[in-house]
Amino acid sequence: MKIYRARVLNIISLNKVEDFRNGYVAVDNHGKFFDYGEFSDSKLNKLKRVCPDLEVIDFTDYIILPAFIDMHLHLPQFHLRGRYGVSLLDWLKNHIIPAETKLTYEEQAHSYIKAFYEELYRNGTTTAVIFSSASTSFTDKAFEVASELGFRVILGKAMMDRKYLSMGLKVENAQKAMHDSIKLYEKWHKSKDYLFYAFSPRFAPATSEKLLKLVGEFAQKNDVYIHTHLAETQEEVKLVKKLFPKYKNYTEVYYRTGILGPRTIVAHAIHLKESEYKLLAKTNTKVAHCPSSNFFLHSGQADTQKMVQYGIELGLGSDVGAGPSFSLFTIMRDAYYVRKMPPPEAFYYATLGSAKALGLEKYIGNIGIGKDADFLVIKYPYWCRKDSSTDILMSQLMFLGNDHLTLETYSRGVLKYRKAN
Repeated sequence: MKIYRARVLNIISLNKVEDFRNGYVAVDNHGKFFDYGEFSDSKLNKLKRVCPDLEVIDFTDYIILPAFIDMHLHLPQFHLRGRYGVSLLDWLKNHIIPAETKLTYEEQAHSYIKAFYEELYRNGTTTAVIFSSASTSFTDKAFEVASELGFRVILGKAMMDRKYLSMGLKVENAQKAMHDSIKLYEKWHKSKDYLFYAFSPRFAPATSEKLLKLVGEFAQKNDVYIHTHLAETQEEVKLVKKLFPKYKNYTEVYYRTGILGPRTIVAHAIHLKESEYKLLAKTNTKVAHCPSSNFFLHSGQADTQKMVQYGIELGLGSDVGAGPSFSLFTIMRDAYYVRKMPPPEAFYYATLGSAKALGLEKYIGNIGIGKDADFLVIKYPYWCRKDSSTDILMSQLMFLGNDHLTLETYSRGVLKYRKAN
């Protein structure tokens, strides 16, 4: 067993945070949280009686936080951050689709994918919902590397069978897209307790009604994740109306084809009508809020307050590569700029809120006895006093925090990243 001494901030609910100024977390030999709280000699002696050979690691000048969860990002866009695009569709056509066509199962794919996961660890993220490319072999490799590195993924091959928005990418037919996705699902889904498959139709303009129905039918029979995009831009919404004229709106396309449900994550959900919020709530569909990406592409601002009012569960996503940063500190800050989201609420959506949205709150999301020991050790932000109140500390972390604060990242009790001296 190991004890890590530090100031411990633990996210309990949407507006409640535990703050142990002289705190500790105890991690057992199975990578689970064994205990946590305020440190004392009596507590140490009690733990020594349970585990005589325990190791105490001193981070008393630092802070321990639950590890972050990224609800939406794109593996093939890792190297494309900061590419200017006039609009979403323009950006996809000029930068994203051409680059994704070059990502194949070659020797460099392993190092590329490894660097992607390592960048997430460096930013304190240990769980992510990820779009792969349309390549089956590349997606297979993405799972293989995640398995090697112990990175928790909800990952799927991008599915696209509509030529209109293939933008030069080779288009599969619906049956082939489903066949290859099912093969990946059968090979990787829950093959380890941190690997999950997500059927991933890119978005309605890139898919046919037939493919969406095939995905919906399979997911409902097998209770699997679905990951897609919804109403990111006005241009996209108009295009969906043109391509699916018999449906009232974008969300209804997904609803009628069986795409929506408690295991479905839709990214963005910006340009919605009142009836669409009701459909998301009715089906218990989850939303990945991606404020940094929305600012970058000037897509609009998601009405997260309305989502909360309707009881729609959400989490924060970096949406790399339209989102230029992997840091959930940055995403929290941008979420505040969209709406005056208090720091405890922002931290909730970056941790426990996302875990609940993914149905994984029994295992991850905060510091709790028996949960996987996913946590990060961070420095105090510049000019932040170590005796600052909880409110001031969390505010300064949200507004001044970035990847440079992360000293170490742990997943299931295993050190995954350590900042070089």
